[in-house]
Amino acid sequence: MKTTSHIFLSLSLLTACQNKDATPDCGCDGPTYEVLTDKAAIYKKGTISTLRATTLNVDGSYLLACNPGFIEGKAAENDTVFISGKARANCFKGETLSALPGMLELTEIHKR
Repeated sequence: MKTTSHIFLSLSLLTACQNKDATPDCGCDGPTYEVLTDKAAIYKKGTISTLRATTLNVDGSYLLACNPGFIEGKAAENDTVFISGKARANCFKGETLSALPGMLELTEIHKR
């Protein structure tokens, strides 16, 4: 009886602590922090670096595509492209000395 009640109590605590409806706060399934619309960018090695429209210099946004298959056939290595999509935060929470890319769900990519 005592063992059964311990097992029941343990299982109750484990299932009570699980939040099955929790939504991620980062990554491709996380919330959007910025919507990009027809933003100039450079596509290189699976990453996207956004550009300032006036100077065409990289403006600091460095992103990984959540849907890299979306790019196939639309851009080649080192192409300047125009993108639209939803920018999301990277899930890495530790310390790092380098900038980590954000995540981008692409909705449009084209060359002019």
